[in-house]
Amino acid sequence: MDVGQYPDVLPPVRDALVHDVPQALMNSTADDGSQIELDGFRVQVFSSSVREEAAVVEDAVERWLSNLSDGQRNRLGLSDIVAVYSFYRPPFYRIRVGDFEQRDDAVRLANALQRQWTGALVVPDRVTVMR
Repeated sequence: MDVGQYPDVLPPVRDALVHDVPQALMNSTADDGSQIELDGFRVQVFSSSVREEAAVVEDAVERWLSNLSDGQRNRLGLSDIVAVYSFYRPPFYRIRVGDFEQRDDAVRLANALQRQWTGALVVPDRVTVMR
C-alpha cells in the first residue's frame, strides 16, 4: 500500500456543529416533569377499623404538613406538595404520607412524624414521582 497518494494536510474542521435537535434532548431533560409510577415507599401514620378516626388523623396530618416552614421542609427533603393518602383495605383504614423512591427519604419523614404519631412507620407501596 502506497501511503504517498494521501494528502498530508487534514481537511478543515468546522467551528460549530449545527443541528436541529431540541435543547431539552441535548441536555437530557426532555422528560423532566413527567410522572412515573414505581415501587417505592410511604410513611404510614395511622391504621384503624374506624373510618371517623382515620378522617380526623388525615386532617391533622395535612395541617401538620401545611404548618412546616420552608427550612423544615428542606431538612426533611420534602417538595412543596406532599400527598396524604387515605386507603381502605379491609378491615382497616390507613393514612399514608408521601411518595418516595428511596427508603432513606421516607425514614427522615417518619422520624419527624413519630413525634406526633408514635406509630408512624415506613411501608413499601406503589408511588408516583416526578422526573
